[in-house]
This record gives sequence, structure tokens and C-alpha cells, in this order.
Amino acid sequence: MKSLALSLVASVAFFLFACGQTANPGPTAAPTQASANTPDIQATVSAGAQAAVEVATVVAASVQATVEVATVVAVSVQATVQAQPTATPTPEPPTSTPEPTATPEPTRTPEPSSTPEPTSTPEPTSTPEPTSTPEPTNTPWPTATPRPTSTPQPTATPQPTPTPTPIPVGHGWDIPFPIREPGTLSNTDGLTLRVREAVWAEDAWTMIDDWHPLNDRPPRGYHYLLVDIQVRNGESLTTGYDAQVRLTAQAEPPNGAIYEWGGTDHCGDIPETALYRDFSRMRHDANNGRRGYICFVVTHNDSGRVVLVDNGGEGAAPEDKRYWALR
Repeated sequence: MKSLALSLVASVAFFLFACGQTANPGPTAAPTQASANTPDIQATVSAGAQAAVEVATVVAASVQATVEVATVVAVSVQATVQAQPTATPTPEPPTSTPEPTATPEPTRTPEPSSTPEPTSTPEPTSTPEPTSTPEPTNTPWPTATPRPTSTPQPTATPQPTPTPTPIPVGHGWDIPFPIREPGTLSNTDGLTLRVREAVWAEDAWTMIDDWHPLNDRPPRGYHYLLVDIQVRNGESLTTGYDAQVRLTAQAEPPNGAIYEWGGTDHCGDIPETALYRDFSRMRHDANNGRRGYICFVVTHNDSGRVVLVDNGGEGAAPEDKRYWALR
């Protein structure tokens, strides 16, 4: 519509221009016969001009209506744009420049641009993950304050450990005089005693049974023990030595059993036992001293595990004891 109005305005303007050129000839033209017709031409031109003005008035009214319509459309577009979500309008590409013509064409009223499509709402950016909290470093333990060192005390000079005096042979149960070796008795005038032989268990019973058929067997659980001893001191008499009181058979101390010889015609505490060469009946010999058998009755468990002991006499000290092996 606006393009049509503009075309009409341009045509009217062109027509008025042409009429003006015809009504006003240049001054150099010579007066002709046609001068008499000038009032008619002017009247025609005036009528054409009047008609052109009327047409222009109609065209202007049309243009005004077109502008009002365009204004309403623009207001509607503006309302539409405001109602749409906010978005950046995409600009239309520039129109091509019209080529120049001899008569300039009226500029076209721009058509309302199409409502731009709303741009897509940008996606929210992802919230960055929180960085891991660094682990606290171990707090070093405070170093211990060194304690003041104590002043070293002078060390005592170690006393030499006295070397124990070895016990002489025959002075202990575990170090008796060997069998057939004489050992000096205590509390006597140089007397020595020697175990010549020891006969145990069944062998002893066989000898006792052979010596006299009336001898009894030992009690159940006991064995006989025969010991051949010799006491001498050169030419001195040994009649004062009481073998029945001083001699015993002893198992391992401190709790070992002690067995006694009952004296004449005894084997241990069994009376009326006849012994070949009973020591208590033997006499002193100048060359051999006094020699004979003494007899003990020991348990089966102690058989072979006792030694002959001289207690040093009545009232003697423990260190006066002497020991002889029986194996």
C-alpha cells in the first residue's frame, strides 16, 4: 500500500514538472501567432493542476492511513516482542543496494521484520565439584627433653671369689674311697679301713645259706649285703675299734636311708645269723690287722646304691665322717 501511494506521488510530481516546463517557454522564443491561445492553455493547465492537487490530497490521505496502519502494526509487533522471552534479535542480512536510475525511485517503507525466534536459553554451567580437602599433616611429636645423666658412682672393686677348697676323697658321700683302697679313720691313732669286697642280693644270700643251713632268707622286698673289711695300723692293736657302733650303710643324703649292722651273729637287725668270719669274732693279726665280714639288710630299691660310712665315733662332728665305695 505504501509503495502504491509513493508511486502516485511521484507521477503527480512528474506531471506538474512537465506542465511548468510547457507554460514557461524560454525568453529567446519570438512571439508567435499562438499567443492569442495562451488563456486557454493556462486554463487547461490550471484545471490539470487542480486535478493533480486533488489526486495528491487523496494520495496523501491514503499515505496517512497507511502510516497509521503501519503504526498499529508496529505497536502490535512491539507488544509481541515484549511478550516474548528476552532474546537477542538476529539481524537481517543487508539488502542489496539498488542500482541508480535517472529518476530516483521513492524509498520503500520497510516492511516489519519477522519476529525473531528466541534464542535458546543457555544451559546452566555445571557447578565445579569441590576440591578435596587436603589431609592434615601429622604434627610431629615434641622431642623429649633429655634427662640429665646421673654422675656415675665409683664402682666397687670386685672382691676375688674365693675358690672353694676341694673336698678330699673319702670326705663326702659322692667321693668315697675307692673299693680296695685304704682310708684313714678319724679320731683314731692312724687306723685305716679298706673294703676288700662287697657281695649283693642273691649272691650274698647264697653265701649266707651255704655257711649255715639254719640262716633265714631276708624279708620280702629286702636284700642281704655282705662287706669284707680290714682295719689295720702296722703293729698297733685294733681291739679298741668298735665297728658295730661306727659303721653303717647309707643311701644318698640328705634323705637316704641309714642301715645298721647289729653286731655279733646279726645281719642287720636279723638276729641268730651265722656268718663266716664274723668281724666281731676275729682277732688282731700283726701283719693283717683285723679282717672279717659285716652284714646289712637293705631294701630292694637301695640295693647297689649305698656306701659304707664311719661316723667318727660317738659325739663326733659331721666332718669326721668317712665314706667307702661298695662297687
